[in-house]
Amino acid sequence: MATTVQSLEQRFDGFAEDFEELQTQFTGLNTRLDSLAASLNTTQSQLAALAVSLTATQIQLVTLTASLAASQNQLATLTASVSANQAQLATISAQLAVLTARLDIQTEQLKATNNRIDQVVEKLDVTTTDYASQKSKWETTFGLTKWIGAFVAGVFLTFLLSAFAVVRMAGNYEATLQQQQKILDQQQKILDDIRSKLKP
Repeated sequence: MATTVQSLEQRFDGFAEDFEELQTQFTGLNTRLDSLAASLNTTQSQLAALAVSLTATQIQLVTLTASLAASQNQLATLTASVSANQAQLATISAQLAVLTARLDIQTEQLKATNNRIDQVVEKLDVTTTDYASQKSKWETTFGLTKWIGAFVAGVFLTFLLSAFAVVRMAGNYEATLQQQQKILDQQQKILDDIRSKLKP
């Protein structure tokens, strides 16, 4: 009988030890669950922060895309303007070359006229060598000389007026060329600024 009671007490002690061990395991399990819950909350907070950061990044990307498109449109406009100015500059250069050619032609004509005058003067010298015997011819030659002088003066005056007009037109074209060059320099500077901004 005593042996049976002692056996029951040993069993109860074993049950008590098993129960305490289960309580200890249960407490450890609760602690792990609490730690996992805290870690899960931290992870959720990090995910929420990452979602906010991702949204802000997407907004910035959209803004940068719109800015890049605007810069590309501005660059295309400036490129077209530069091309138009270059075409206009080429036209003005061609006109200036034509005016220079005309001036050269008029200069050659003036040289030819001077040669003719020299020839006439030489003929006049030959004609007036014998003044006494050739008085009547001298008077005729003098009238011819006056006419030639008037003609030469008219030609020279016409050449001076033409040269003045050509020089004036050349000065206007030069001023226009300088103004176009300044505009091209400004537009090139703007293009360089835009290209430097577009570089990553």
